[in-house]
Amino acid sequence: MATRWGSPWSLWQAGSDWHTEVARRAGERSGTMTADFMKSEDGDKWKGPAANAYLKTLPAQKSASERVHKLANDTGDSLQSIAKGIAAFWIAGAFAIVSLVLEFIPEAASTATPAAPAGIAAAIASVLKFLVTWGAVIAALATYLTTVFDQLASLEKTANDNNDLAGPPTGHWPVATKASTFSNGGINPETGKPKWQLNYG
Repeated sequence: MATRWGSPWSLWQAGSDWHTEVARRAGERSGTMTADFMKSEDGDKWKGPAANAYLKTLPAQKSASERVHKLANDTGDSLQSIAKGIAAFWIAGAFAIVSLVLEFIPEAASTATPAAPAGIAAAIASVLKFLVTWGAVIAALATYLTTVFDQLASLEKTANDNNDLAGPPTGHWPVATKASTFSNGGINPETGKPKWQLNYG
């Protein structure tokens, strides 16, 4: 513990980065994945089979982005919880050490007097009290971190479980277009024009 203090400030910053650099961006992206937003952005100029096919993929895209948004926020929360736990541990530990030192001062002075045995006994009692307090602090931190690490393990499991992603194929990030949707894009032999076309603008 004396050589590896931990770095709550680094953990806190990492959690903040998850909130601002990942969760925020995913949230902003998912907010654009609605039919109403697409219409408001292009003035409803995008029409035809391609536009309809793309709009049908938006719910899956939105769901996947919302999943990333929640996972990123939960990860950031957990990292910052660990930071707070480490900081609380060292604050409580510092309080216990300062209390021990303050008790030692008069007890050490009394050992230079005829009351030395009483001073020594008091010092031993102070050390025992410190050990009990320090043990309680360590136990509390261990319990707290066990809970947080369990949360992180659950987050990792959720992040790696892609069964709910639409793909294709299932289990992969949902794509904005599907090859089968656009397979009939050849030339109409009767008119010499595409069987369908993008009508944008």
